[in-house]
Amino acid sequence: MPPLDPVAGRLARAQANFQETLPLAIIALLGVVLADRTSEWTALGGWIWLGARAVYLPLYWAGVPKLRTLVFLVSLIGLGMALWPLLFG
Repeated sequence: MPPLDPVAGRLARAQANFQETLPLAIIALLGVVLADRTSEWTALGGWIWLGARAVYLPLYWAGVPKLRTLVFLVSLIGLGMALWPLLFG
């Protein structure tokens, strides 16, 4: 198959990146629910992760590298907020 054009290549990489972090987010959020360690912070962390990931895709598509990295870091902070009670609570 021929190589993808730059935009399609970026979208494919963004999809692969999302598929790498989605299982961790599901495990983290399901884990806090099953361990009965939910709080406003874990819910906020889940929403931050989801919102940042929704913003990340168009930024990746548009090829905006620095802002995209910042948004990705925000999504990791949200995921960390959700995971915190499981790891340190």
